[in-house]
Amino acid sequence: MSWLAILYIFLAPSVEASPPQRIVSLNLCTDQLLIELADRERIAGVSYWAVDPRMAAYAAEAKGLRTVRGSAEEVIGLEPDLVLAGTFSTRETVSILTRLGYQVVDFTPANSIEDIATNLRTLGAAISEEEKAEEIIARMEARLATPPEAPNDESPLFATYDANGWSTGSGTLTSDIAARAGYRTLGDELGFFGSRRVNLETLLTVQPDVIDLGDARADAPALASEALKHPALGNLLTQAREVKIPGYLTACGTPKTVEAVELLIEAAP
Repeated sequence: MSWLAILYIFLAPSVEASPPQRIVSLNLCTDQLLIELADRERIAGVSYWAVDPRMAAYAAEAKGLRTVRGSAEEVIGLEPDLVLAGTFSTRETVSILTRLGYQVVDFTPANSIEDIATNLRTLGAAISEEEKAEEIIARMEARLATPPEAPNDESPLFATYDANGWSTGSGTLTSDIAARAGYRTLGDELGFFGSRRVNLETLLTVQPDVIDLGDARADAPALASEALKHPALGNLLTQAREVKIPGYLTACGTPKTVEAVELLIEAAP
């Protein structure tokens, strides 16, 4: 290398990378954080789930945005300067894009309100919207500023019970929501982590004070939801309070997830 080239390297003014202007999201959860943080004209594409009101808290805001199903060909055709992905979805596409030199930022699913704040900060830094991210986090924290008493052995028991007996335990976004609302969960009571199937007899034995039966009862008839029509469960509902937390508030951790905490606080016995 000549001395002139070396001199140019040291004396040339540094040029900061400009914020990304064509952002593509491949994951329902990153879709929603992106819609919160970025101006609409900077969003080149979101996943096709983003416009499904059953799953997406920002379905109305996503209307009119370009949707993608996650293939590498689709994404490349949008000429993105930043791609957002989840750590458990579209991994083949992410691998191809990374090998081709595209900038990809992976996000881990939020299992707590704190994780939502972490993901907002990560995305804020990636798209040069740090201040806006902090403003959103501050609004979330303000809504949670006066929490109920921390759950203990005497706290009301909250249970989710969906098709095929699936329920959420400790270490999940739902369990963090419940704890912030002052509840114990089935995970606390039965000692399980994540999600698992709980038979109806066990549910009747632990006698939850508040229960969320999900969306299965409203769906078309299916064997998976037959237990939700059992007379014994109907009897339990005469003693317990039923609360309906929309699935889109817990499918992904977003700023709107705070609404789920507020719903549970209102439902407290």
